Amino acid sequence: MLKPLALVNGHYECRSLKQTVPILADLLALEVVDEMNGEVTVKHPNTDWLLIFHENGPNSPDKPLRNHYGLRVATNAEIEKADAYLERRKDEYQIEIMNPRNHHFARSVHFFEPGGNWWEIESYELAVKAGMGANVLPHWKTLLAEEKFSGSIRGLT
Repeated sequence: MLKPLALVNGHYECRSLKQTVPILADLLALEVVDEMNGEVTVKHPNTDWLLIFHENGPNSPDKPLRNHYGLRVATNAEIEKADAYLERRKDEYQIEIMNPRNHHFARSVHFFEPGGNWWEIESYELAVKAGMGANVLPHWKTLLAEEKFSGSIRGLT
C-alpha cells in the first residue's frame, strides 16, 4: 500500500502552451518557474503546489467540466470580481464563462480556456463562517497583497 507524504504537483494537458500559459498567468496569477521542450511548470505565488503544463497539439480533446481545475479565493466578493474581470477579458482570451453559482456553502465561477480545460474559482467563505471543518479552511497562511495581482482576478478595480 502506498503511503504518500504529500501531493506536490499536478499535470495539465493543453493544445498550445503559447496560448494557455499567458491566459492563466494573467487571470490566475500563476508564475512560470520552469520551461522545457513542450512543458511549462507554474506555481501559484501563495502555495507550494506546482502545475506542469504539457502541450498536446491542436487535436487535444476538450476535457469535461467535471474534470476541472480549481483555485480558491477568500471571499464571495472575489467571485463577483472574478466574474466581472473574466467577462471583460473573454473575447481577448477566447474563454467561455458560466454564471457564478452557489452550492453547499460555496460560491464559484467556472471558465473554459481554449486549451481544452475548465477552471473553477471558488470561495468557501460561508462554510468557514459556519464552522464546517478543515476541508473548507483556506490552504494559505496569509493573504497576498493586491499589488501581487495587478493584472489578475484579485487586482480588479
